Amino acid sequence: MPAVERKALSEELNSLRENMETIATLSVQAIERAVAGLDSPDTGVVGDVSALDREVYGLKERIVRNCVETIALHAPVAKDLRTITVALEVTTDLDRIGRYAKDIAESAHELHREGDGRESLPKLREMGNLTVGMIRTAVNAYLAGDATSVSHIHTDDDAVDNFHDELFQAIIDGMARRTVTPRTGAECILINRYLERLSDHAVNIGEWVVYLVSGDRPMRLPRHRMEPGAMP
Repeated sequence: MPAVERKALSEELNSLRENMETIATLSVQAIERAVAGLDSPDTGVVGDVSALDREVYGLKERIVRNCVETIALHAPVAKDLRTITVALEVTTDLDRIGRYAKDIAESAHELHREGDGRESLPKLREMGNLTVGMIRTAVNAYLAGDATSVSHIHTDDDAVDNFHDELFQAIIDGMARRTVTPRTGAECILINRYLERLSDHAVNIGEWVVYLVSGDRPMRLPRHRMEPGAMP
C-alpha cells in the first residue's frame, strides 16, 4: 500500500478507535445508571438513560457508515480488516446494551411508581451488578486488546443464567401466592430477561476480543436454543 494511502487508513483507524472508546463509555454509563436505578425511585433515571441511549445509537450509525466507507476506499487486509469488522460487531452489542439499559430504567420506574417489587428488586440488583461487571470487563478488554481478561466470562454468564432461572421461578411463585401482583411480576420478569440478554452481549464482545487478538473466534453452544421471536 502506498505511503499516502497507508497514512489515510491509519487516520481512519485512529478515528474509529476514538469513536469506539466513546460509544463504549456511553454504553457502560447507561447500564450502570439503569441498574443503580433499581434501588431508587429517582424520576431522572429514565431521562438520563434515554439520552445516553440516543447518543449511543447516533454514534453507532456514524461508526457503521465510516467502517463501510473505509473498507470501500482502502480495502484493508489482515489485522486492519479484523479491527474494522470487530468494531462493526462490537458496536452492535454496545447499541443493544444502551437499548436494554433504557428498557430496564423504564421498567424500574414503573415498579417504583407502583411502590412494589420488594421481594424481587434486591435480587435483580445483585444480578444487575454481576451483569454490569461482565460488561465492564468485556469493554475494557476490547479497548485494551486484552483477550486474557475475558477468559472466564463464560463462567460469569453461567452465573447470570442461573440467577435468571431462579429469579424467574421465584417471581412466578410469588404471583401464584398473590404476594406479587401481575403488573409487578411482569416488570420484574422483563428486567430479569433484559439482564440475562445483556450478559450474552458481554460474552459476544469478549469473543470478538479473542478474534481481534488471535484471529480465531471461540465457538460455543448456546445454553438455551433461541426461540422464534426471542430478544436479540
